[in-house]
Amino acid sequence: MDGISAFATLQPTIATLQQGLWVIYTLGAAVVNASKSSQQVLNETKLVRSVLQELKTVLSRSGDGQQTGSFSQLTSLIKECEELSNKLTADVERVKRKSLFSVRWASEALKWLTYVDCSHKHNTFRKKRQENTCRWIFEDGVFSNWRDSPEGSLLWLHGKRTSCSIILSFYSNDLGLLAGAGKSVLASAVIEKFQEQNVPLAYFYCDFQKARDIEMEDVLRSLLGQFLQKTTKEWLPLFIEFEECMSGRLERPDGKALCEWLLRAARLHERPVVVIDALDECEDDTLKELLEILPCMNDGRLRLFLTSRNEYPIPEVYNTRLKGTFPSSYSIPLEQRSQVVSDDMQIFITKRFQCGRLQRWQGEILQNVESRLLEKADGMFRWVQCQLDRLDQCMKQSEIEMALNTLPRTLHDTYDSILAAVGKKEFGKSVVREALVWLVAASGPLHIEVLVEALKIKVGQPIIKKTDSSIVDKQGILEVCSSLVSFDEATKMLTLSHASVKFPSCTIILLRNT
Repeated sequence: MDGISAFATLQPTIATLQQGLWVIYTLGAAVVNASKSSQQVLNETKLVRSVLQELKTVLSRSGDGQQTGSFSQLTSLIKECEELSNKLTADVERVKRKSLFSVRWASEALKWLTYVDCSHKHNTFRKKRQENTCRWIFEDGVFSNWRDSPEGSLLWLHGKRTSCSIILSFYSNDLGLLAGAGKSVLASAVIEKFQEQNVPLAYFYCDFQKARDIEMEDVLRSLLGQFLQKTTKEWLPLFIEFEECMSGRLERPDGKALCEWLLRAARLHERPVVVIDALDECEDDTLKELLEILPCMNDGRLRLFLTSRNEYPIPEVYNTRLKGTFPSSYSIPLEQRSQVVSDDMQIFITKRFQCGRLQRWQGEILQNVESRLLEKADGMFRWVQCQLDRLDQCMKQSEIEMALNTLPRTLHDTYDSILAAVGKKEFGKSVVREALVWLVAASGPLHIEVLVEALKIKVGQPIIKKTDSSIVDKQGILEVCSSLVSFDEATKMLTLSHASVKFPSCTIILLRNT
């Protein structure tokens, strides 16, 4: 095929490409992935231009092109291709610069939100969850109704409620009924399930260890930031207030504004879900503000999942305000799911039998331990864990029998027993007292090395003496504090093992006397 024939064959393709190029050039900047699309067309244009240049060379050599006029037409097309390539190159660079600016501005906006990252807390509870547990909640009819609701919906998962007022509960043996039922572990299972299903999700774990540093605005900013981070849509134009707040022209948003922003961010997703765990672990003022703002979160689309103890004022707000605001409102009282909770607890106990000294015991002994714990647990995983910690210290079968015959009735009684036992020890009780005081007073988890150094401080001594206090080590602290503390090996952070540890009625009194 000669040069003219080749040109004639390519001419319709070139014309079509030329028309397409102008369309893309005109509309490309308005397309979300314009930079990528324009770059692809630009590459094709350069390829066509090189082919045309080769044809021009062939025609020039043959001499036929000058006579037929094809040479001049080909030259004109090459020039047009070059012009389009130059314009597309400029378009690509402009979109790239705009995209880079948007990414940087979005990053700065998310940083300005300074939202709290709860992923570590989630991973902690996820690791506590035993395999094949918590499955019952996904088969629960109430949960399914909430999950599948086509409109805005609310689900509140809670434990038992005592008959005592909040003030009297600090002095009641029923305090243990308020905590330790495994609600946070269930929340982690719900979060993980939604993550596996790629459901748009934002979550927050309220934490008694950080309660003094967390305000209502921190919760909303965290949820808002998660929804913005997870969207693939262009969200910056929807939040022009960000730039004004970041520049100082507007004051930082209050709870009402943040809630409106949160709903705006949630609308970037299809059927979004918000999970807030352990509302009761917030400080009183923060809890009050959260309960005021939660009714505003129903926009007809959002599915809200809450967990807490059934403790004033949460049930009152649920019954008087939340149920009326969310037409599809549900609750799951864990005391009404005693069988499935007991099944999970049995799995938890069986798994624990494979650790520590308990794995030395077999057959009838372990069956007896299991049945007695399930009988007395009353749905409290935390209570079971403390009893297993105590049983793990038994050296003989007779000691196991004694421990089973003296099982404390509640978490309150359990902590009383632990602290009373500490007070009877010849050594280590001062370490327990001082470690717990530091952990109770701390605004968050303490690094184990920080606590070791803190234990060297003695009231009334202006100088730290490197004497016997210097031999306090990590392992010693963990051993003497037993079930009262929790240690994260990965981060080396030490915390009180559960929110219920912080507020037993006589903890402070016992700490002073141990």
